[in-house]
Amino acid sequence: MITTLAPDIVSLLPLECEDLIERAGQLFKAADRVPKELADDEQSGKTGDFVKQINAFLSEAEASRKRIKQPYLDCGKAIDGFFSGLTEPVEKVKGEMGARVARYLNAKRLEERKNTPEPIRVRGNFGSTASLKMKWRGVIVDRAKLDIAALTPYLTDEALLDALQEFVKAGGRTLAGADIKEVATARIR
Repeated sequence: MITTLAPDIVSLLPLECEDLIERAGQLFKAADRVPKELADDEQSGKTGDFVKQINAFLSEAEASRKRIKQPYLDCGKAIDGFFSGLTEPVEKVKGEMGARVARYLNAKRLEERKNTPEPIRVRGNFGSTASLKMKWRGVIVDRAKLDIAALTPYLTDEALLDALQEFVKAGGRTLAGADIKEVATARIR
């Protein structure tokens, strides 16, 4: 199994970072020697110099962390890339199959709409069920002609399309500059 290939990095870090661990200990000891209250410019200057040493240590520790972590980040990206290449085409096929089921169910719904008030469900041989979920959706077809006044109660500058969708949810079915139609999507469980 690949899951066992990664070494126990936590146990290896102290060996890799011996110098940093030693330097951190030295800084802690030096901090104990700094007076709790500084009495003069000389003490203040020495404390400032000490803070500069701490900053240098922190920069070195951060650089080491990044250097040690980078190969693992690269491996993570490689793994993500591999699985994206594997799953994205399958996700596309799933979408195509869902669209086919939606078209079929929508045609069946239109045919049976007069006789059946209940939602149409189709069962597959392996336990899947497919049904239509109906909702109204709006699409902006001409922003210049869009009747913004009708959208004002729902409108933000960043969300003009969201405002249109809220207008549609509220029962709006016609709006200048927008194409509003019922859209069928398949739900497959």
